[in-house]
Amino acid sequence: IVMFKAIILCALYNLSDEQVEYQMLDRLSFTRFLGLEPKDSVPDARTVWLYRDKLARAGVIEELFADFDDYLNRRGYKAMGGQNGFISAWFFSPDTVERATKHGIASQEQFDDWQARLDQWKDTPGALAAFA
Repeated sequence: IVMFKAIILCALYNLSDEQVEYQMLDRLSFTRFLGLEPKDSVPDARTVWLYRDKLARAGVIEELFADFDDYLNRRGYKAMGGQNGFISAWFFSPDTVERATKHGIASQEQFDDWQARLDQWKDTPGALAAFA
C-alpha cells in the first residue's frame, strides 16, 4: 500500500521519484498519507521506480489508477493534481472544491488560510454564513 500511495503522490504532484522521496521525508502530510510515523523510513527513489516499473510491465498500473479513481468517486471525492494550479493535490469533496472555487481560492496557501479561518470561526454563530 505504501508503494502505491507513493506512486499516487508522484502522479498528483507531478514529481519525479527523487522528488517524491525528498517530499516523503520533508512533508508531514505526505507521511500521514502514506500511513507512516515521522520516525518510520520511507521508500527511496530507486524502490519507487522499481515498483512502478514492475506494475507497468505487468500492465496493471492504468487499471490500478482507474480503480483508485472509482473508489474516490463512489465516496464523493475527487483527486486534484497540483499541475493545474488549484489546491495543490489532495482529495476534496465536491462541495469543498465548489465552495473554494466560489471564493476565488486558487492556491494551497489561499486554501490553508481559508480553512484556518473556517476552523477559527466554526464555533461563532453566524460567522460562517459568508463561507456557505
